[in-house]
Amino acid sequence: MKVTQLDCLCLILLHLLHTSGSERFEVLGPTDSIVAVAGDDIILPCYLKPNISAEDMTVDWLNLDFLDERVFRYQNHRIIRDDQIPYYRGRTSLFEEELWRGNTSLKLTRVQGTDEGHYKCLIQSKSWYDDFTVQVLVKAVGSKPVVSIEGHREGGMGLLCETEGWHPEPELVWLDSKGVHLSAGPPEIDKDSKGFYTVKQHVIVQETDTNRFTCRVQQSQINEKMETEIHLPIVGSKPVVSIEGHRGGGMGLLCETEGWHPEPELVWLDSKGVNLSAGPPEIDKDSKGFYTVKQHVIVQETDTNRFTCRVQQSRINEKMEMEIHLPSELFDTTPWRISFIVLCCLGAITVIGLSLAIYCIRNKKGNGQII
Repeated sequence: MKVTQLDCLCLILLHLLHTSGSERFEVLGPTDSIVAVAGDDIILPCYLKPNISAEDMTVDWLNLDFLDERVFRYQNHRIIRDDQIPYYRGRTSLFEEELWRGNTSLKLTRVQGTDEGHYKCLIQSKSWYDDFTVQVLVKAVGSKPVVSIEGHREGGMGLLCETEGWHPEPELVWLDSKGVHLSAGPPEIDKDSKGFYTVKQHVIVQETDTNRFTCRVQQSQINEKMETEIHLPIVGSKPVVSIEGHRGGGMGLLCETEGWHPEPELVWLDSKGVNLSAGPPEIDKDSKGFYTVKQHVIVQETDTNRFTCRVQQSRINEKMEMEIHLPSELFDTTPWRISFIVLCCLGAITVIGLSLAIYCIRNKKGNGQII
């Protein structure tokens, strides 16, 4: 049988069609976005259909949100790192033992905020290629907001709220004790090299009946919310000192102050400023969070008999004092002195009684003469 040139051409075309058809494949993966928690390891699924070997193919993973987009490349049976995005180095790998059955999934470790984006899995053989794109969303719950006092600002008190380590970018909100939003300054937003957000916001508040204010950080996309409340300092009353009488061989004194926040400290001092040993403080906190503090002390007679009660609150740098001067006579409790005082009292009563009696007698006589 004679083979013509036309027969040869047909055989070649049939061979090419058979070869190209046998190498055709689809690249498949998940239809839903992959939500990753910062710090975790994730797998970006990708596989060939039919499940043919990818060992002799080129496997590229690309981040489409970057100009220099290569995340990972496998080619000629080895990993190529020459043009890999730097911060993916050491964090990406394939399941090389699974390539023979078409598994080209990418493992990404220690997820960070900058990993969010659209990833393309591109597979190329000598005669065919296909790709698939999957979206990765990164969720990072940051720190509880920290509130600090900045001091007096424009007729009010300046407060600062700060939170860090979030992704996506969170929102800060200031609230009063009734949950009403406060007008605050613009947020100060910073994004670090790993894609995590730090947000700060200043506010100036006026004094209220409670002086309680709240900073809330919220991220609606990941349904997260945290709050920190601050109770602003309140300077209470000047201490009041009262005499309680003889106690334990000395004179008992009581110091009392009220209306403070945070809780203050009471200190008893002698005339030289030396701390006196006093009883334990009696502390009461009312329904609004304000403190009343009392403290007893027993003092002995000194050359001056001057004693001071000091109330202080170091956090708000406040201090007030009240001094009392005790007469020496209060300390004298000897028997003869007590007897003398008693006799003096009796003598005074006797004199007053005699005077009244004389007055009454004279009054009667005067009345009798008139009759």
